Amino acid sequence: MANNESKNNQNNQIDTKDFLIGALVGGIVGAATALLLAPKSGKELRSDINEQVSNLKEKTDHWKDAAVEKSSEMAAAAKEKTTQLKDTAVEKGNQFAGTVKEKTEKIRDVAVEKSHDLKEKAAKLQKNIQFKSTEKAENVQIKAEEEHDVQEKLKEVQTVNDQA
Repeated sequence: MANNESKNNQNNQIDTKDFLIGALVGGIVGAATALLLAPKSGKELRSDINEQVSNLKEKTDHWKDAAVEKSSEMAAAAKEKTTQLKDTAVEKGNQFAGTVKEKTEKIRDVAVEKSHDLKEKAAKLQKNIQFKSTEKAENVQIKAEEEHDVQEKLKEVQTVNDQA
């Protein structure tokens, strides 16, 4: 869209330029033709030519001033648009950076929270494993002592059987 707008502006500028050049050349040719074809004395002809040159100079100055004014207006408008676009881009960039920072902080907070949860669960699991391990070790010790007692009783019974 901006590309088409730029082309239209260029075409309008070329058309305006061509028109001004054509008007200038046409005015000069018309004035020269009118002066040269009119039946006048040399002095009158020079005076008319000088008058026409002055008129033409005034018109040219006016067109030049209008062109300078128009180009200044267009330059100011372009500068204003450029400033607006830059400001908008900076604003959008800052908004995006803020959003990224906010999301990063949220993710970091969730990660820290989950890390703490996992550490707590790991500590509980380790305590549970130690408790179960200690409990099993105690049960094995009790069973070993009971087995030892049974072995002792079997030896006593064997000894009594051997004596009898």
